Amino acid sequence: MSGIVFAGAAQLVSLSMVMEGASLLTIYVTIFFLTAQHFIYALTLRNDVSILPLSKRLTLGFLLTDELFAVSVPNEKKHPQYLFGAGLCFYLFWVVFSLVGILLATALPNLLNYHLDFSIIAIFVAMIVPMCKGKPVMAGILMTCVSGFVLKYFHIEGAILISGLLGMFIAVIVENKIGEK
Repeated sequence: MSGIVFAGAAQLVSLSMVMEGASLLTIYVTIFFLTAQHFIYALTLRNDVSILPLSKRLTLGFLLTDELFAVSVPNEKKHPQYLFGAGLCFYLFWVVFSLVGILLATALPNLLNYHLDFSIIAIFVAMIVPMCKGKPVMAGILMTCVSGFVLKYFHIEGAILISGLLGMFIAVIVENKIGEK
C-alpha cells in the first residue's frame, strides 16, 4: 500500500475504515477531506511548476507531501529539480522504511511500548518551528493554541478545525494591520 498511497494519515484512516466495514464512497470522501491541504500546497507551488509538462506536474503532485512542502517553503523560488529530488528521496525512504516496519513488527514484541508515534510529532515540530517568524505568524500560532485548548476543554466538536481557522484569521488581520508578513 505504501508504494501507491504516499500519505500516512490516509493509509491509517483508510485501513481502519476498511476494518470497520465502511463503504468505498465513505472512505474516498474521508480521505479527500483528510488530505485536502495538498490543494493549498499545489496552489502555492503553481507559479514555480506551471512551466513543466503535465506528466511532470502529475508526478510532482504524487510526491507532494507535508514534509516536501515544509522544506520548500523557506525557499523564495521553488526549483522543480529540488522538489523532484527531495520528493523522490522522501518517497524512497517512505517505501523502504515501510518494509522495514513490516519486518520489525513481526520481529520485535510489544512495539507499541517504544512510543515511536511521537517521532512524527517531533519531526513536524522540527520542520515548522524555524518557519515561525514575524508578528502575524506568532499571533496566529498564539490564537490557534489558546483557542484550541479552550475549545477542547469545553469539548467543542471540531476544536482543531475551528482553532486553526481562528489562527489564520488573526494572522491575516495582524498582517493587514501592521503590513508585515
